[in-house]
Amino acid sequence: MPGGVNVKDARIMIVDDSPFSVALIEKMLQTNGLNVVAKATNKTDMINKFTEEKPDFITMDLTMPEINGFDSIKLLRTIDPNFKSIMISSLKDEDLTEESKKLKINGYVQKPVKEDELINTIKNIINFDKNYLELLDEHQAVFQESFVDAVNSMTRTRVSFKEKKEEEIKFSMGFAVAIGIIGTFPGRFFLDMSNKTLTAFTRSITGEESNSSEEKAHFISEFANIVAGNACSLLNLTDKNYKFRLSSPTVFYGEELTVSTANLKTFMIVAETEFGEIIIGTSFSRGE
Repeated sequence: MPGGVNVKDARIMIVDDSPFSVALIEKMLQTNGLNVVAKATNKTDMINKFTEEKPDFITMDLTMPEINGFDSIKLLRTIDPNFKSIMISSLKDEDLTEESKKLKINGYVQKPVKEDELINTIKNIINFDKNYLELLDEHQAVFQESFVDAVNSMTRTRVSFKEKKEEEIKFSMGFAVAIGIIGTFPGRFFLDMSNKTLTAFTRSITGEESNSSEEKAHFISEFANIVAGNACSLLNLTDKNYKFRLSSPTVFYGEELTVSTANLKTFMIVAETEFGEIIIGTSFSRGE
């Protein structure tokens, strides 16, 4: 499904050796405004209809007399690999779902088919690429907003931003913290600042001078966790399918630490605060 399609425009094909199941699934899809362009109950019919209609999406029965669902998907991909799919079967266990994942089948629904589950599964799969692009468009502004809110709440000071190209940042300024983001689109958030900036920032909030690196590490870790947590909460509110959670922060400090972007396109920006510059980095991947 190159570039993605709208749910209502997706062209869906139903493959099942049971005419009853075909009719039931078709009714569920059409009732919800989805477009069924082909139906097949055997191998020959499946190949012919697929070749003629070139559907965007296929619902595939697992157990059929001539060819099983897994082999059917493999076969159809030799004709045209650009379709999404879900497996539908009364059988469902760990081995079957693992095999489905290995073949990059996009979902698995167990019979008797529940209408809400079927429709939501299809919509989530069709919207996957669109949702990822929307996340890339909006996440940086959300993380910036969360950063500003955290700084204002803790220090009552203002923040401005300036762009920073990823290739311009080779080394840490002294203290860096990275947090893994777990969810539909895995990602990473990090902050980087100098020892001088972190010292002034900590003193502004606690009213005390923190001399030990361990104390500063605890502070930057907690601050980053607040920023990332609030940003991910806002993103989850915009789309519950993101399902973002955070891993534990990891703090690095020392001279000339290399800033790794973990082979992901990382969006960088510099926050100019009263305490010094703080680099903010965010990245997300499409996942599996």
